[in-house]
Amino acid sequence: MIGAWDTLTPDAQADARMRAAVLAYNGAARKEKQNGTANTKVKRRVLAPLAACLTILIALGVLFGTGVFGAKTYTATLATGETLSYKKTEVVSRSLDFGFPYGVTSRDLTAEELTRLSSLLTEGFATFRADTGELVRFEGAAGQTKVILAAQGLPTTDTVVDETPSENVINGVAVNAGYSKANNGGKPVALFCGEFQLGDITVYAERGAPMAEAETACNELTETILGFIQNGAPEFSAVSP
Repeated sequence: MIGAWDTLTPDAQADARMRAAVLAYNGAARKEKQNGTANTKVKRRVLAPLAACLTILIALGVLFGTGVFGAKTYTATLATGETLSYKKTEVVSRSLDFGFPYGVTSRDLTAEELTRLSSLLTEGFATFRADTGELVRFEGAAGQTKVILAAQGLPTTDTVVDETPSENVINGVAVNAGYSKANNGGKPVALFCGEFQLGDITVYAERGAPMAEAETACNELTETILGFIQNGAPEFSAVSP
């Protein structure tokens, strides 16, 4: 048995060749493992800052509402130092049952009547109660801004907003403001609106513009809202049928 085992033992040259092969294999495996560790370190060095930047962007979006993900809030700063924020809202497809609980008559107002009602108005028509002749609603424009004035108890528009607009206070007057996105012939547009109370009159102001001009429209609407607030409640009694 000892003799047989001796015959199986490799001679010195064969033993040297096997040792060299084993050492070469172990060296290649160790080098591959080291390269893999180095690649992992490189990936970590690259991905760690990217993850940190992504975290910062998400945090900024949560804090300021202008993030990469989620809605944006447009904010306009007035000359008075006050700000008016427009929160993104969604418009529901259904509409309010808009109507008058009494008979009415309507007609366009003259330039003089518009001025008596409010110096900011440039065109529009008024609705009067048929029995008393009182002005109860006006719909028109102040430049490029759509304006609706409604007597107490009457809705300004027949559109339902799904979310509560942002609440602001301008010159002591509470203003609910918001904006929504829509498509106009395949082109994205932004529709800004604000509603507030002046005496017994509810004022609704609306301004739409292509998304590229959204900031400008937001600022111009805000200035119009400030103008109505500074002028005080519209003189409904100054206009008759």
